[in-house]
Amino acid sequence: MLTFAVGELPSSWVSVAGLPIFLTLVAVAIWIAGRTAELKHGAGPYKWAAALPLFIALVLGWSPFMRMRDFIYRLAIQPFGTKMSVAHYAAFMLPILCIAALVGFEYWDRKRHLPQD
Repeated sequence: MLTFAVGELPSSWVSVAGLPIFLTLVAVAIWIAGRTAELKHGAGPYKWAAALPLFIALVLGWSPFMRMRDFIYRLAIQPFGTKMSVAHYAAFMLPILCIAALVGFEYWDRKRHLPQD
């Protein structure tokens, strides 16, 4: 790993976005499992346990996302290619999009199951 004035540079895109993406996928799996249990067995709101991995993914993705604001840092990671730059944005944006999708689906699902007057 290289150390510059911008700090330590990541070695690959996986070291930047791997854990936030993994946690986002875990959160989606938890939400789907909780929703399935809710539909089949009337179980409690276990799907909301997905909020914890999503929150952790957001916290972990915030730092790479904010580092992309620094011009020197962007120049330093430029030799790694476009995939590295996209990983910096995806580390934060993917959990945000996942939260928006789950909230949107929950809103749509509740509206669909409301009794019609």
